[in-house]
Amino acid sequence: MLSRLLTFLVDHRLRGGGRPPKGYVIATGALGRRADFHLASDSYPRVMAARLRILLDRYYDQIQWRHRLSVPRGRYAIIIQERAAPPAGGPDREPGATSASVARPALPRPTGQFVEVARPASPLPELPKMLAGLLASAATASPACFLFCG
Repeated sequence: MLSRLLTFLVDHRLRGGGRPPKGYVIATGALGRRADFHLASDSYPRVMAARLRILLDRYYDQIQWRHRLSVPRGRYAIIIQERAAPPAGGPDREPGATSASVARPALPRPTGQFVEVARPASPLPELPKMLAGLLASAATASPACFLFCG
């Protein structure tokens, strides 16, 4: 279900959706809820957005990233963040250094301050690779362990 939500939000963003979709649209369009769904009595879209936010944070905590996808609290939107400096261990490292021999400092946690990246003529080249990694992580995560395991 998280992969469907992520795909729905990315598609919405890439199609030029100026405003984030509403909870009802997400529930019926991405999460399989029926047309008689009532957002006031069913928190499923909010819960799934929170789980997706956690999954994205965990994924980006494990990799060196230049661009990252994020779901801000209180919004059903995908935001593309851009790191101001190249990731540690990137193209600037010394010749002959292996990734194991390069000390990588801990990445800072997102601060909630997002840099809006202008929408390119074509999607970011890294986007398919990022989505594939996220979907693979979601597929291997235990549903019972998703929110509570470290």
